[in-house]
Amino acid sequence: MKLYRFVNYDRSGRIAWLLMEMGLPYNTESIAYGPEGNFSADYLAKSPVGKIPALDTDDEVLFETGAILLRLAELHPEHDLFPGPDSPQRAHALNWLFLLTASFDPVCFEFVRPDVTDPEEKAVCIHRSERDVVRYLSALDKQLAGKAFILGDQFSIVDIQATCSLMYCQAHGLLEDWPALKSYAMRLAQRPAAVKAETFRVG
Repeated sequence: MKLYRFVNYDRSGRIAWLLMEMGLPYNTESIAYGPEGNFSADYLAKSPVGKIPALDTDDEVLFETGAILLRLAELHPEHDLFPGPDSPQRAHALNWLFLLTASFDPVCFEFVRPDVTDPEEKAVCIHRSERDVVRYLSALDKQLAGKAFILGDQFSIVDIQATCSLMYCQAHGLLEDWPALKSYAMRLAQRPAAVKAETFRVG
């Protein structure tokens, strides 16, 4: 398998984390941002709008972080990292996976966007996210109450998404008022697979 990731920080660390949790071997290829990198014809054939990460499994090419996580979990059900099609927990898990992927993470990513370098533009991004992020943190805090993981007692790909988004907030100092969320994120960020995958690398 080959994992395509940006030269600088991106969401590919989540995929690397999951691959490490599963013990699956993979190689990485660093892609530059721009016409010679993620917007090149070769890369656009893998990810049609140039998004990073992408994963070539040798059988298929996957793009979009949430889709890659879900597909890998379904291809390897022996690791029990997402409820199967017949599980009564399936709908609940899908709700949280897609809320985190499509709604929470884009808000959090504004705090660390590497493509925004203009100070005024960055300030606008941060202000907008600081305003919006509280309702998501509140919902996550309630969901985690009395639980070790988002779905209960079992670590899952939902926790990978949640932890990575929360670490954006932590980097911006936003978890000081949310001690349970901070403790959860810091605990999961130290899982051996996350550390080995360099999930939270910068550069």
